Amino acid sequence: MRGELLLLVKPQNRKLACWMISVSVLLLPNNPVPGQDPQPHNIKLEFEARLAESSNQGSSAQIQLADWAAKNDLNSQAENLYRDVLKKDPLNNSAYHGLVRLSKSQPLEGNSNTFISTRQLLPKNFRIHESKNYITISNANSRWTRTQANRLERTYEQFLRYTKKLKLKPLPLKQKLVCVLFKSRSEYQAFALKHDQLNLHSWNLGYYSPLNDRIVLFDGRSEVDADEFTDNRIIATTIHEAVHQLHFHTGVMNIHIQYPLWLCEGLATNFESNSTKRAFGPEQDFQPRREHFRSLVDSNKLLPLKSLVQLDALPDTSQQTSFTIYNQSYALVCWLIKKRPKEFSNYLMMLRSEPPGRPTGKRHLELFEKAFGDTIILQKQWLNYEAKE
Repeated sequence: MRGELLLLVKPQNRKLACWMISVSVLLLPNNPVPGQDPQPHNIKLEFEARLAESSNQGSSAQIQLADWAAKNDLNSQAENLYRDVLKKDPLNNSAYHGLVRLSKSQPLEGNSNTFISTRQLLPKNFRIHESKNYITISNANSRWTRTQANRLERTYEQFLRYTKKLKLKPLPLKQKLVCVLFKSRSEYQAFALKHDQLNLHSWNLGYYSPLNDRIVLFDGRSEVDADEFTDNRIIATTIHEAVHQLHFHTGVMNIHIQYPLWLCEGLATNFESNSTKRAFGPEQDFQPRREHFRSLVDSNKLLPLKSLVQLDALPDTSQQTSFTIYNQSYALVCWLIKKRPKEFSNYLMMLRSEPPGRPTGKRHLELFEKAFGDTIILQKQWLNYEAKE
């Protein structure tokens, strides 16, 4: 065809015509190039084919496919595979390290289902503030909102430090965590009651809703009864609720089972601090909690350890019961992490592997004694230590 076209062109123009024909051939759509497939390779179709082949081949095949997907920039597919393996086998090292490597190369998604559903519940005048790991929705003072976001980020840093020390292998966050900030107590309490079904005490400054996966706080500094300690309480509350959220989002705690109360509240209270500028966490004593615990010891109001470790909820609504359980749990977790760190890590690992549901008090006692030994002996060792401090 090309030769026939050139015969129709005058000799002096044949060189130009030849060049034009060459260009036109290169520009023809879907023109096959020698040595290459006629159609471009579709990496997603190959992934689907590989996925079908590996579906019944176990975790190793899934991890290999996830590694291949990550190398071929199929990040969401790789992440889903790694996380699927870790749901079935929380201690799988290959899947864990693959997921960690992948997380370092991609930013967190802010527009999560949790954020969208929460944003729809709030008036339009609420502003959005995004930081590295959190997204806050706020009608409070802009400066205070930024300060709160910084406190949340700092809590995440200290949380990772604690998990690294105990070798707990926290999963990377899948999305930015959501926090709602109110400027007034009345708005805060109305939201809690209407949307999270919580009728809060007057002294409460914030909470984490596991059901709706959000932290909710308000700026108590503007309250009539605010004093010089109010900001310290806000900081401690912010950290406390963030730690609850982080334990479940990182898989250190299994969201599908009901944990014992002493463990949940003992860990959260151990991170409390009146400042996020210095290190905080289980190895840093929080003086208010320590003093409350000593008052319980002095007044002989501690619960028997055997009873404490079986509770997964407050047995009544009295302030004294709450005071006792929270502060006793604080001291117990502090001591276990300091003196029995390996056993504490193993205990958390055992709980991660429990089947979904609400373990009985008897089961909680079995797991506790499997990790730490007889509760009566342990209580004597613990309180003897506290008496010498």
